[in-house]
Amino acid sequence: MLAFHPWLFIVFILSSCAAGSLLDEILTAFKNAIDCGSCHALLVPLKVLALLGNSAFVNTTITLCETFKVRTAFPNHHSLIDRLCVNVKLEDEDVCQGLFREQGPIIAHDLRQISPFDQTGTLICDAVFGLCQAPAVNPHTVHIPNAAPVRPKVWRSSGRAPFHVLHFSDVHIDRQYTVTSHLFNLLYMCV
Repeated sequence: MLAFHPWLFIVFILSSCAAGSLLDEILTAFKNAIDCGSCHALLVPLKVLALLGNSAFVNTTITLCETFKVRTAFPNHHSLIDRLCVNVKLEDEDVCQGLFREQGPIIAHDLRQISPFDQTGTLICDAVFGLCQAPAVNPHTVHIPNAAPVRPKVWRSSGRAPFHVLHFSDVHIDRQYTVTSHLFNLLYMCV
């Protein structure tokens, strides 16, 4: 993987000023995001935007969400896609507002903490955009300090009637979930 250096942001910001706005850079990066490498490149201007602060990140991502138009994803059939492309918004304005006002600061915080070209960048490209394969799980050994006791305590009933406990954890329902679904696998952007 490529190393990411802070001076790259300075170069990127200066090139953004010379070539156009950061919004244009992000739009271009979104249009070009078709595989894992281009997704990592997309994270660079998104990180620059996140470094400008939560407010700038939230407002810009809301504008992007409200601006994007969609068409079905068939990356190898561009002529078909060009015929299918219609002016359909990615989401309604109230969805864009709610989504990025709530989640935008969290995403911006995360982008400020990572290098776009390392394993965490790959994980973001996999989880958010579906453009990378999840990297291998990092091996980790958990040290258990004590061995099991030679004579474990035997619990005896106090005479009361036993009861059952049912524990639910992290319960939620996503009625639109389908296996292997990712927003950007299902949609192809056209602006």
